[in-house]
Amino acid sequence: MDKNSIYTILWNDAAFTFEKELPVNLPNPRLTVGFIILENNEFVFLSTNVDFNKETNKILPKDGFVIPKKTILKITKIT
Repeated sequence: MDKNSIYTILWNDAAFTFEKELPVNLPNPRLTVGFIILENNEFVFLSTNVDFNKETNKILPKDGFVIPKKTILKITKIT
């Protein structure tokens, strides 16, 4: 992971796995774009929106997605 790089993450949304029966047609994979804020063995935290503080000249994550590693199909660095 490179600081300030933008990544795309292709992943399978597994929210339906809490249902009693699996859907006939599984959802299409999701593509999410942003900055990787934290990555460990279990998940990747991808910030999709950031705030810029003019006084400190810092970019801070505002919100994003915590994506379980087991659902990730591909991570691509685009900058």
